[in-house]
Amino acid sequence: MTAFLFAISGLLTAITCFALALLILIRSPRLPVNRLMTLFNLCCALWGIGIVQVGLARSAEQAIWGWRIAHVGGFFLGTVFFQLSGLLIGKQRSNFVTIAHAVAAVGGVLVVQGIAMSEIWHPFGPLHYHRANAIYSVIVAGWAFFVIWGHVQLFAGYQRFAEPERTRLRFITWAWAIGFVGGTSTLLPQFGVLIPPYGNFSIPVYAFVVTYAITKHGLLDVQLVITRTTLWLATYLVILALPFAVGVYGRAALEAHLGSDWWLVPVVVGTLLATVGPGIYAALRHKAEERLLRSQRAYQTILRRAARNMTQVRSIGKLSRLITGVVSHSVRVAHASLFLWDEASSSFRLVSSHGPSRPGLRSQYCLDKEDAFVRHLASSREPLTTQFLATQDSVVRERFEELQAAVVVPGVMEEKVIGFIVLGPKLSGAGYSSDDMHAFETLAYEAAIAIDNALAYEELAKTNEYLRAVTERLLHQEKLAAVGQFAAGMAHEIKNPLSAIKTFAEFLPDRYEDADFRGKFSRIVQSEIERINGIVRQLLDLAKPAPLELQQVDLGRTLQDMATLLSNQCMKQGIEVAISVEERGLILEGDPAQLKQVALNLLMNAIEAMEKGGRLSVACQKGEREIVLCISDSGAGITPENLKHIWDPFFTTKARGMGLGLAVVRDIIERHAGHIAIKSGVGEGTRVDIRLPIHQPAGSQ
Repeated sequence: MTAFLFAISGLLTAITCFALALLILIRSPRLPVNRLMTLFNLCCALWGIGIVQVGLARSAEQAIWGWRIAHVGGFFLGTVFFQLSGLLIGKQRSNFVTIAHAVAAVGGVLVVQGIAMSEIWHPFGPLHYHRANAIYSVIVAGWAFFVIWGHVQLFAGYQRFAEPERTRLRFITWAWAIGFVGGTSTLLPQFGVLIPPYGNFSIPVYAFVVTYAITKHGLLDVQLVITRTTLWLATYLVILALPFAVGVYGRAALEAHLGSDWWLVPVVVGTLLATVGPGIYAALRHKAEERLLRSQRAYQTILRRAARNMTQVRSIGKLSRLITGVVSHSVRVAHASLFLWDEASSSFRLVSSHGPSRPGLRSQYCLDKEDAFVRHLASSREPLTTQFLATQDSVVRERFEELQAAVVVPGVMEEKVIGFIVLGPKLSGAGYSSDDMHAFETLAYEAAIAIDNALAYEELAKTNEYLRAVTERLLHQEKLAAVGQFAAGMAHEIKNPLSAIKTFAEFLPDRYEDADFRGKFSRIVQSEIERINGIVRQLLDLAKPAPLELQQVDLGRTLQDMATLLSNQCMKQGIEVAISVEERGLILEGDPAQLKQVALNLLMNAIEAMEKGGRLSVACQKGEREIVLCISDSGAGITPENLKHIWDPFFTTKARGMGLGLAVVRDIIERHAGHIAIKSGVGEGTRVDIRLPIHQPAGSQ
């Protein structure tokens, strides 16, 4: 029975440790602590395989090779543990690690060669135990030295960590200690200390607890792992113990009823329990986790909802406060602080913080892009936790502690870190689970998108504000220039008639008795006053035009009438007139008086541009929805510089005229929902194109 149980302990060790090694390797193979944990569990599995062979061995030769296999795994198990303990507390003693591995390698060679292991004895019946010799004792002493040193530095090292990491590391340290005490107890009979060799049963339990905690809960949510482990052990203890109890204590009664088939009852009971056992365990675990993780799952739901909704926020300040506020209040952490990249200072600047231990924003806490902590986040682009802090250099660890951080989650956008969230310890003292980390990574990803959008929106808003301000300044300057030009033109136009009136008024006292002078004075004053009145009337038409009196207008007839009216002037100047207008069908909705004014002004301009004769062409065509009018002349044309100002009030190159005609024309055309354009070149004449809709849109004035 002892040999059988010894083999069972090795089998459980091999299966659990090998399975957990694969689990760790699959989940996070890049992390140094996980790689070492994988190697640690593989060494445990190799130890278990050797123990299985020893327990099942039928000869001393088979047993000795089982012990050799087990010791190769066991020797390296101790050195890997020594390296792992230094990694966890941030004291990697590379020279001593090399020595430890050298001791394990030498010990393994000596054991395999039979130099340190050759003699078998039987302190526990048929179980083949090897007997220690001097060389083996020296190797085991060296191995024990590094194992004890690893435990000592773990016990001393976790004291300097803040809660809750101190509690988690303390739990792991004690779990390792229990596992090593149980495992090494199987070595004592080799030295004549005859205690039952069942210590290997502690290895699967400790390996399961520690490795599950590290991989699933980031250095352990102790309460959750203990609960799951207890439920698992209790469930399968019942599954194994109940059939055993039925067979042992109920055998006599079963034999009385079933005879030699009594064994079927415990087998059936065991089969039924094995079938329903996983379901029972799953149900119990679900109930326990529902109670233990109620608050955790509640805030994870809040974080996921916040992550989905934050992309709608456009203000970077409001978004920053939303992120830290939601995390701080829902997760209940000591502080949640957000750092964002600041282009002006080329650093990551603290922009928002919430929580009872939050750093003051007035300090303007900044981290330069060359800071080792920032470089690590930029290169890894993965969350940094206390679990992996020990693998970093001292500057990163100091910065992590300076930030009072338990977790730092970077926000990555297009392979670039644009900020990071610093989370302090939970106020409850609980740890951060893998589900927490997943929720934080999702939040950081959505936050990075939202922040990038908000920054782009604010940049666009700043650009729009700048353009609006520039546009307003330009419009203001243009208005001032227009007012100045308007005032100068108006002053010039009014000054001439006023000068004439002033001149005659100065002579009036001396020549009042001269009847001819008085008559001439009266005519001139009346004429000049009428001229001033005309200027004012045109200004009023331009500034406050009369409302359109819409009716059906025959634009072709209007053009023919205006051409006929000006025909004598054209004959005097030797101007050839060519009119191409449909006699019927050029009917549109408009104000006949104002459209006549447009035609008259444009035709007069064309005639005045050809003082020495030329050709005046008028063409009008009807389209599906509009009528197109074209008036062209072969006059001197307009220079490009003057063409820019033809629509400006009081701009004119003529000796006579006020420069208001084209401004009035454009106003009339635009109020008819039309469009006017002028093309001209020096020596090439001028062409005016007008497009007028056949039907006026509702509300046109």
